[in-house]
Amino acid sequence: MLASISKLWRNLFHKKTIERELDDEIRTYVDMLTAEKMATGMSPKMARRQALMDAEGIEQVKEQVREIRRGHAIEGIAADLRQALRTLRNNPGFAILATLMLALGIGATTLVFSVFYSVLLKPLPFREPDRLVQIWEARPQKGWQQASFTEANFWDVRAMSKAFEGAGAFTLADMNMTGSGDPQHLTVGRVSAQFFHILGVQPLLGRVFFTDEDQPGRDNHAVLLGHRFWITQFGASPSILGKTLRFDGQSYRVAGVLPAGEPWLNDADAFIPLVYSPAASRGSFEFSVIARLAKGVSLEGARSDLAAVCSRLAKLYPANDTGMAIKIKPASAWGADAKLRSALWVLLGAVGFLLLIACVNLANLLLARATARLREITIRSALGASRIRIIRLVLGEAFVVGFLGAGLGLLLAWQGLDLIRAANLDGIPHISEIGLNGWVLGFTLVITLLVVICSGLVPALQAPRHDLAAALREGDRSQAGNRSQYRLRSALVTSEVALSLILLIGAGLLIRSFDKLLHVNRGFQTSHRIIGTVNMPGSYDGNRIDQTVRAYNSRVSSLPGVQAVAAASSRPVLGWDSGMGIVAADRPDPANGQCALGELALHHKRLFPRNGHPASTRQDLL
Repeated sequence: MLASISKLWRNLFHKKTIERELDDEIRTYVDMLTAEKMATGMSPKMARRQALMDAEGIEQVKEQVREIRRGHAIEGIAADLRQALRTLRNNPGFAILATLMLALGIGATTLVFSVFYSVLLKPLPFREPDRLVQIWEARPQKGWQQASFTEANFWDVRAMSKAFEGAGAFTLADMNMTGSGDPQHLTVGRVSAQFFHILGVQPLLGRVFFTDEDQPGRDNHAVLLGHRFWITQFGASPSILGKTLRFDGQSYRVAGVLPAGEPWLNDADAFIPLVYSPAASRGSFEFSVIARLAKGVSLEGARSDLAAVCSRLAKLYPANDTGMAIKIKPASAWGADAKLRSALWVLLGAVGFLLLIACVNLANLLLARATARLREITIRSALGASRIRIIRLVLGEAFVVGFLGAGLGLLLAWQGLDLIRAANLDGIPHISEIGLNGWVLGFTLVITLLVVICSGLVPALQAPRHDLAAALREGDRSQAGNRSQYRLRSALVTSEVALSLILLIGAGLLIRSFDKLLHVNRGFQTSHRIIGTVNMPGSYDGNRIDQTVRAYNSRVSSLPGVQAVAAASSRPVLGWDSGMGIVAADRPDPANGQCALGELALHHKRLFPRNGHPASTRQDLL
């Protein structure tokens, strides 16, 4: 193996030495033949001539030796690529047009595949993700097919279920951080202590929560910082560990810093423990719950276990949990929903058509180039170039153009990915993690090779085979090519027009759908309305929150031009997309638990509890 590599290296990178040795060897051989001929009585001149004839030509012998030399194919390919570069340099218009055309097709395809891979194909970066599940409460009798957990039911399910190695709860809260300059509004995740252990997340600095850090009587004032918040607020300083921060008037000690780019961890600036309380609510549906299946337990086994837990809870708490069910889904279902998956498949198909059009365009351009070079190709064939060598020569141009286009396309895709990440599109999971990783680069390489081979073989196979004289006369008479080439070009143009028409129709339908989406009736007025958010400390009780909201309303309503003011614990549409309904704070709850505006399916938290005070300390003023 090493000897073969050494020979290949010497043949490729010490060519002058190899050629000099070959000259010396052939010269010595001819000299020996000449000496033998002279020994038979020939004159030196005749002996030399006969020796050269017996050797069958020095240059021909050299070429035969080169063809069996290790690395000869690589040398031939390199020579073809150099010839292709020289040809393209002499035809800059063709080179620029073909490169830009391929760059657009490959760049668009790479960009969309990057998003497609990150959203649909990329495996979850958690320990043993096949054992991770997410669970939801449900009330089928009320039409709630999937709702977030109440706090009390989470603790009970975690304690009663035998199907899980552990379960963790997660919810977001708005808090104010003070004591570090101006007060700042933060999004803080409240998580049970097992949450990060279930996912298998390893901190960048420090530690995650201890598994019993959510129990009363323990020190529950540790805080974990999100990676982005650690960088922007504290300059990525490792000395932040052990420092004390104040959230809503409570002191928390920094215990660790979480890694960047992990799903579930990007929505919060910091995380604090969710502490168990015997008086936890059974009416506020606001917690996302994940769990890790115990070893040997299947999804069906977990469903049976949870059904038994639901029966026990319904008997213990008939006022709240009668008709309760629990839905369970594997971690493979996390991320994109069915609509987003369909949209990404359609988008990938659209850019596939765009790439196919670019491929047909390149084939047409190369066929026109081959027709214009028919005389040159015929002369090469007449001088002894094999058909494989002619095909290699034509494919060389396609490879050079293809990889120049791929390089420029990757640059365009990289810029496009920056724009997508900066847009921070809501509703697309893992959007911040898209990038040009190894899988995406491999995909780009594969589609580039396919485009080059498919578009380059068409003109390469049109090279003349047998009647070189006729082909030479045909090249002299016209630059339009023969009838076969004309039919091929017509077929390529027809295919290109058909593909373009399909893509154009699809784009038109997409624009029409998008226009309808922009003009859909939202069910409420948006003109001449503004929204402001006020975040109050968590230490405020219901009366204090009520007084503050009334004071804000009074002051804002006195401003010039203000006609009406209203407050809500969650902004309309945002935060109401998965809820039970809407209840007015200053009116009694509707009878039979019915919502004032009808049940909205799956609210993640009850907006206003029965005491008439807002359940959230965040108020959106409309």
